[in-house]
Amino acid sequence: MTVGLAQAFSIAIAGLTGTCAPLLFSFIFHGDAGKWAGPMETAIQDIAGSFAMVYVAQALLLQFVRLGLSPVNTELPGS
Repeated sequence: MTVGLAQAFSIAIAGLTGTCAPLLFSFIFHGDAGKWAGPMETAIQDIAGSFAMVYVAQALLLQFVRLGLSPVNTELPGS
């Protein structure tokens, strides 16, 4: 579930950056879109995918605790 939701978010961001990056470099920065859009898209997609994975996992774990499916452990291991 976590991987699927994070992947869906990452795909949506990929479509957005794939559309906007060439436009940004062509019309705003007046640069070569083919030269700079690819690395920027890759960096943004990697960051967004990593963020989505961590955020979705955290949200699911908190929801499991709220529903009582996972015990709340306040003790540190080994103490």
